[in-house]
Amino acid sequence: MSYGVSAYSKAKTTAELSPRELEATLLMKGAAKLESVKRDWDVRKGMDDALAYNRKLWTILVTSATDPTNPLPRKAKEDFGKLGVFVLQSLISLAAEPKIEQVNRLIEINATVASGLRN
Repeated sequence: MSYGVSAYSKAKTTAELSPRELEATLLMKGAAKLESVKRDWDVRKGMDDALAYNRKLWTILVTSATDPTNPLPRKAKEDFGKLGVFVLQSLISLAAEPKIEQVNRLIEINATVASGLRN
C-alpha cells in the first residue's frame, strides 16, 4: 500500500472512532512507545519521544476530564485529576532518573485506563 493510501486509511479510521475509543487508542499508543523503550532499556532509544508523547497526552486528558463543563461526576473528575498528576510526576521523575519499574507502572496505567474507556 502506498504511503498516501495508508495515511488516508489511517485518518479515515481515526475519524470514525468515538471519543472514548480514540482516547483508548492514544493511550495504547503511549503504552506501546513506553514498551519500545523498555525493550531497548540499555540504549533507551526513543525515551525522549515516549515521555514527550505521554506527557502531552496526559496533559490533554486531564485538562479535558477536569474541565468544569465536562459532564463527569465531580468525584470522577477529582480521581482522574489525581491519577493524571501522579502520571505526570512519574514522567518527570522518569526523565530525571530512569527506572524500569516506573516504565512498567506507566504502561499498566495507560492500558488499564484504555481498557476502562473501551468497556
